[in-house]
Amino acid sequence: MVAAVGIPETSRRGLICEADPVVAESLARRLCGWGYLVEVAADGLAALEVALRLRPRFVLLSLELPVLDGWDVARTLSRVATFRAPRLIAMSTCEDHLDHASLVRVGFASHVTKPVTPFAVKQLLDSSPIHR
Repeated sequence: MVAAVGIPETSRRGLICEADPVVAESLARRLCGWGYLVEVAADGLAALEVALRLRPRFVLLSLELPVLDGWDVARTLSRVATFRAPRLIAMSTCEDHLDHASLVRVGFASHVTKPVTPFAVKQLLDSSPIHR
């Protein structure tokens, strides 16, 4: 499902990259209800394709994705010079074994642990400089 099509330039435009369609669609519906314009991608390659077309201001990106993992997607998006790099928010199942310095090195601005609540994501987005 695509939550928004033909989105104009806006700081509320985003991309959710999550392999679990129930989780992805639930987050997308809630964020759309709060005025965010969101598309969903289920694997890393689709995430890159959508990001290059959509030019989102934020990407909620699972580290555990099929085809290309979230780490590779983040590295690629951070290096693409043709558009302003989006704010990358990592999603993972376990924070205990996560190297936060590595997240920052590949371009992530924030991290949330799964299961991700829409309210936690909204709080991150509302407090970020993408809205200023």
